[in-house]
Parts: sequence; C-alpha cells; structure tokens
Amino acid sequence: MFLTLVSFAFVISVLVFIHELGHYLAARSTGMRVEKFSVGFPPRFLSFTSMPGGWDFKIFFYKVVDKKFVWAPIFEMFINSKSKKGSGTEYCFALLPLGGYVKVSGILDESMDPNSTGADYEYQSKKTWQKLWFTSAGVIFNFILSFIIFAIIHSLTDYPKNKIDKVVDKLYPNLIEQVSINGVKLEKDDFYYSGIEYIPNKIEGSQDTDYTSGKVYFKNLVADKVENIKVVMPFNINSINKWEIDSETGSAKLSSKTGEKIKDTSLKFNFAVGSKEFEVQSINESNVLSNRGYFIGDITHDSINLISSPVYGKILKGDRIISINDQDVKYFKQEIEPLIKSVNNVNELDITVLRGQDSIITFKNIEPVKFSNWNEYGEKESYGKLGVTFEREDLSFFEVFYVAGSNLVNGISATASGIFNLITGQVSAKGASGPIGIAKMSGEFASQGFIALLQLMAVLSISLGVINILPFPGLDGGHALIAIIEKIKGSKISAKTLVRVQQFGMWVLLSLFVLIFLKDLKII
Repeated sequence: MFLTLVSFAFVISVLVFIHELGHYLAARSTGMRVEKFSVGFPPRFLSFTSMPGGWDFKIFFYKVVDKKFVWAPIFEMFINSKSKKGSGTEYCFALLPLGGYVKVSGILDESMDPNSTGADYEYQSKKTWQKLWFTSAGVIFNFILSFIIFAIIHSLTDYPKNKIDKVVDKLYPNLIEQVSINGVKLEKDDFYYSGIEYIPNKIEGSQDTDYTSGKVYFKNLVADKVENIKVVMPFNINSINKWEIDSETGSAKLSSKTGEKIKDTSLKFNFAVGSKEFEVQSINESNVLSNRGYFIGDITHDSINLISSPVYGKILKGDRIISINDQDVKYFKQEIEPLIKSVNNVNELDITVLRGQDSIITFKNIEPVKFSNWNEYGEKESYGKLGVTFEREDLSFFEVFYVAGSNLVNGISATASGIFNLITGQVSAKGASGPIGIAKMSGEFASQGFIALLQLMAVLSISLGVINILPFPGLDGGHALIAIIEKIKGSKISAKTLVRVQQFGMWVLLSLFVLIFLKDLKII
C-alpha cells in the first residue's frame, strides 16, 4: 500500500507539474500575468508568493479562529531578496495530488470569473496565436516529457531490431476457448486475455518447439476482482503443475490433485486429469487473480496439429532482415512488425536477409500465416505471423531518439484512436481508469522497478496530453477552440455565454470523473 501511494503521488505530481509548467512558461513568454501556479488541488499546504523584495512563504493547516476550526496560515515568514521585482504570482503545493492549474488574468477557467479589464497582461487582450500557444503549451510539454522518458529508457535498455533470435517450426492461434470469468462467459469488451505460451526446445542448435507442453497465462487489463476463471481447451489435458503464485510475491507451489486446497496460499485448484476443462478459484480476499499478468501454471496435453512456419528452414538464427518487399527495414516494432501483420493489404512478402557479413539472400513469395482474434483491448484484429522472434540490441545515440520519437507518435495515435472508438461506442468503457486505477497501476509498475514506472509515466503523459487537447469546454482544447471561433467571428463571445459553456463543460467532466471513480471502486 505504501509503495502504491508513493508511486502514485510521484507519477501524478510530475505529470501535473510538467503540464502546468508548459502553461506557465507560455504565459510568461507572451506577457500574460500569472496569478497562481498550483500543483495539486486545494486546500493549499505550502505557498510562495513573489513580492517586491522577496518571497512571502506560508504553511497552511487547521487552526482556531473565532472559536472555529478554519484552514488558514499557521506559519508565515518573508524571505528577503532585495533585487527581486515581484510578479505577485503565488506558487502552491496543494493537498490533493489529482491535478493542478495555472491561473492567468482575464481568462474564464474553473474559477468562473468572467471579469476582464482589458489590460495588456490579460489573456483576452492577447493575439490569437498567443492564446493558442498558452492553451496548447501544457499538452506540448506532456509530449516532450514522454519523448524524454522514452529516450532515457531506450538509452538504458536494449531494443529489438532486425536480427533473428529464434525461428519456430509451428504457429498456433489462441488455444484457450470459452473463457468464463466469475461465471460469466467472456465477451469482446471484457478486457481479459488468456493463452498458452510454447517455448522452443533448449537443445543446442534446435529451433523446434514441443507443442504438447507450455505455460498457461491470464491477463487482466483493468485489474477487476476475479474470483473464478474457467476455460475449455480443444485437446485433452494431461497435467498442470508448478503453480508459482501467491498474494505477496507471485511465487508458490501447487499440486495438481483434483480439488486439493493448498495450505498457506490464497488459492485452490480444481482439476480433472484427462478433461478438457480446468478451473482456478480464489478462496479469500487477497484476490491475486486481479493481477494484470498472471501465470497459471505449466501444462502438458495431447499432441495437436498446427500450421508450419513459412520461414522455418529458410531464415536462420543470426540473420538480419534488411528489406521486405523492397522496403528497407531496421527496427522490428517500427518497420518489420507492421509489414508482417498487415495481411489485409499484403498477401505475400519478399524478404531479404543479410547472413553473416556479406551474404544477401532473398526469399520470394513468403505468405504469413493469418490469424484473427479479439485482442486485450476488445478489438477484432487480423494479423500475420512468420514464426520468428528478434534479438534485443543496444541502440546508438541517434537510434535512441528515433525510437523515442516513434514511440511518442505511435502512443499519440493509439490514444487518439482509443478515445475516438470509446466516444463512438466501438469499444467498451470498461478499460478506462480513474485515480484508483492509476494508483494501482503505479504500485504494480513500481514493484517491477523504476524503469517500468517511467514507462507508465510516459504513457500516462501522452494520455493526459491527448485528453486535454480535446475541443471540449473545461479542457485546454476547449479554450483553444473558443480563441479560434472568436478569430473567425471577428469579435469576442459574451462573458455570459462563456460562463454557461464553461459550466456545462465542468459539469460533464465532473460527472465523468465521478462515474470513473465509482467504476474504480467496483460500485458500478
């Protein structure tokens, strides 16, 4: 719990600070007067106010005033700085780490203050491009933060490029069928995913895979409370063993005896040898099945007929794929994977590999094996597979920035697409997470290490940026849209109209916040 709270506060505080710093610097660069810069929502805890000759520092807490407990300054001092002119800006650290804001003079924001004197330093007095720079700067800074984080991560970790690591002999679709969660049959919008991972034999020089044994796993994207998982497989199960999970560390051993209750763990396991069905149940409140990544156990089963890999015996371990259909490729995620997966547009591939130092070989008319399935985001997708994996390698200085930029662009595109699909009803809102969901994720990623937490921060920063740029009242994009409308219209929108629009937007956003919060609490 402590790790979850600390990691959540760290992630949110950094994201909010960077976003608001963008607004602040944009305001100062265009001559707008910044009245307040707050990280967190009220009540204030610490504040520094820029004054002529120094800083007015205050600490806030409850104290008795006129026989009433009120939130007010309990400590105040003036920090001298003789050369300081003083801008009057109050810099705050507030208690609720769920957001923040920059208040500039003459803008109608959450304060619902429509007053504007027409002074040069007010938002309403600025040119359209200056308004757009101010309203979009927070989003831009969020994207810059994501780019920097991705660059840091890829400079410290290796990355799959175009060198072949493994070539498997067979390919398989998702072999787990008729999944039921808590007694309800799995549907496309439930955001769960189960499967079997088959590992190539570890015999030296062998690329073959044993498709009678593998690892069963379960993914729970939204960390819903799961008390029971039941699945059907299209073959006879011979055994399941080596259960390595518990409520704290994710590791424990489990016998495969039918219905045995395992001591000192939070689970029991119902299993019938030779059956096509098996079932996993939680028997107390530790709820380990809610982990996003969940290894159920090792499985052995009857032999099954699978599809042969189209490149087995052709492409070898150590080869580098240098072009596909005469298109030069170097990186798996950015260039190779999209071409292999795009089976709807390309039926056959001409794949050129570099073998050794100077041997270039082209394999003509390679047809990826086509599969179709629901992914973990509730979307039906068709994709192709070759049956190869790629080695992770160190990136050069310039490659780090290329990959970081690619991740940023792909993240923005995926987030925008997801929001569009959500608004148009093409996917369920089940995967949306509020503060509690983000806090859970922060704790989970932090437990995997600081790099994993940075990865989450980069993704959330992209989400924060894309959401804020939406042209909706109460968001940065809403302010930008109003500025554009006023420019086209050639006159200001009345303060009365702006207040009503702002109130509507705030009520809608507040309602959505409450709904997502209730969803996080599993109330709805």
